[in-house]
Amino acid sequence: MSELSYLEKLLDGVEVAWFPASEIFHIRNGYTPSKAKKEFWENGTIPWFRLEDIRMNGRELDDAIQHISPLGVKGRLFPENSIFMSTTATIGEYALVTTPYLTNQQITNFSLSERFGKLVDIKYLFYRFYDFAQWCEENANKSGGLSIIGIKKLSQYEFPIPCPDNPAWSLAIQAEIVRILDKFNQHTAELAAELTARKKQYHYYRDQLLSFKAEEGLALAPYLEKLLDGAEVTWFPLADESSFEIANNARKPVKSSLRVAGETPYYGANNIQDYVDGYTHEGEYVLIAEDGSANIERYSIQYTSGKFWANNHVHVVRGKSGVNSRYLYHYLCIVNFIPFLTGGGRAKLTKGQLIEITVPIPCPDNLEKSLAIQSDIVRILDKFDTLAHSLSEGLPAEIEQRRKQYDYYRHLLFSFPKPQTLNS
Repeated sequence: MSELSYLEKLLDGVEVAWFPASEIFHIRNGYTPSKAKKEFWENGTIPWFRLEDIRMNGRELDDAIQHISPLGVKGRLFPENSIFMSTTATIGEYALVTTPYLTNQQITNFSLSERFGKLVDIKYLFYRFYDFAQWCEENANKSGGLSIIGIKKLSQYEFPIPCPDNPAWSLAIQAEIVRILDKFNQHTAELAAELTARKKQYHYYRDQLLSFKAEEGLALAPYLEKLLDGAEVTWFPLADESSFEIANNARKPVKSSLRVAGETPYYGANNIQDYVDGYTHEGEYVLIAEDGSANIERYSIQYTSGKFWANNHVHVVRGKSGVNSRYLYHYLCIVNFIPFLTGGGRAKLTKGQLIEITVPIPCPDNLEKSLAIQSDIVRILDKFDTLAHSLSEGLPAEIEQRRKQYDYYRHLLFSFPKPQTLNS
């Protein structure tokens, strides 16, 4: 069976016509109302889209992160069921919008013309935009150092419309293509939602089990309160040498060209960067980014055991006899590091700031009970961590596989022969 067999069966011999974007759409660029005029932005009710909306909320949108007031509107809004696409700097990010809206000036908007409003399914065209976006990237003007593609060039791209002289049959074919692609999209979305839910569940229980500081007027989380069973909690700074060891002196950065290949993980600020011969440390440790954390809101904390090599972009810390290092790791994962950071673009956690961070230790005067409570917390969180990790390994792989499958069928369902192919 050839690649076109399903599409040929769907078309059932009908012709396919190719129409330029200028005929199918009204094409207009967006704009940004003056930020100097507060009345344009205060109490805004009109969605005003930017690329951040796609990055935060996906490609099918019914509301924007930001809104403007009617006073900031010039002319008409872009109508609902329009598509927008980024055409300056970042080329080819697109979304379908199901409400009247506006966008900024880096975005071009495509609203169905009167002629094609009853001839095409906007969702069908939306799925075709994957090819349009690639075409735009290839045809953008990059001569000025900033990629841009203007309306004149955008207007030239052609969309395939099956049997346009028979609108009912054309819409039926388009609807079948949309149905198939929607099905793939829905399954991928369900897998992604499950992964997000599991991660949220892990974060919830981690916060519950490590929230020793009850807010004023609020009790400790019930399970933590039961676990403590009346035991007091003492907060120790990482500077306390009787509870913690900061083993930074053994760190040693090595340029990639000078590293000798081996089996020892070589750690940087966020992850394992290489595997080398030799080691700088051995045992259970928590690695805290000194600088270069990929995300300062979710600061980079790593746990390692056995032999490893640490470069100079991580602080190397572990608990002593009264502190479970795995417990220390779980707790540091919920610490807000931002107040302890210095510097601008590459925020840094100096050792002087690191040692000011405090860690809750339950009943430190009763070593056996303290370690038992810490161990219990670790046991529970490790279970959730293992689940989240296995999902993080398994589900993204399945999601990626589904996306590849979706891409394959999308390509298959839009492989309409152009006139020159039909004539050959």
